[in-house]
Amino acid sequence: MSKSNKPKKKAGQQKQTRRTKRESDSSTLKGRLDVTRSGRGFVIVEGLEEDIMISPDGLKDAMDGDTVRVKLSAGYEGRPKGKVTEVVQRKRSEFIGKVQMNKGFAFILGDKDKNIPDLYVAEENLNGVKNGETVVARILDWGGEGKKPSATIVSVLSGDDAADEAMRAILLDNGFALNFSDEAQEIAARMPEVITKEDISRRKDVRECLRLLSTRWMRKTLMMRSPTGN
Repeated sequence: MSKSNKPKKKAGQQKQTRRTKRESDSSTLKGRLDVTRSGRGFVIVEGLEEDIMISPDGLKDAMDGDTVRVKLSAGYEGRPKGKVTEVVQRKRSEFIGKVQMNKGFAFILGDKDKNIPDLYVAEENLNGVKNGETVVARILDWGGEGKKPSATIVSVLSGDDAADEAMRAILLDNGFALNFSDEAQEIAARMPEVITKEDISRRKDVRECLRLLSTRWMRKTLMMRSPTGN
């Protein structure tokens, strides 16, 4: 077996690399990003009383709900301010948007209010969609360095049911997938449909508890999400 000709780092270089990484982590804070409708972001850091304010030009390519690292800068009226240096974890990988067809490719128009960019879809990933349709797209590559994220079309949403489309958007906004994996469906298929007394004895029984659901709030949410408001 031939040995690799790749030069090894010296011990001093390895220590310096680790030291630089530690210093970089210690100079930033990690938290969850909340992007408002104005385009401004706030990073919620555990143990920090004040959220860190992020201006729109300091969000980098981070989106609402992502876990990010933030470097602090000068504050504003007593509130800490900073800019995003790294996206640690994405909250979601599927997005809803309208198709804008071009020759040989398409864009899924993003939500600028939530710092969601337009998604590039190559011709082989269009899966027969038409211009103007509302679709669910899954990220293939997050891009970077001025390159838009690329995606593939997962499904087309029917324009006849605005309420259904709104509920799907709410699920995706909160990081839930619209479809279960094959593994999850296989596990669910093997589960018995009848709940035994033994199973019930190990669970907290809330069947007799009073549960209230605000239909007024649900209607308001759906109207805000619906393209027509009806």
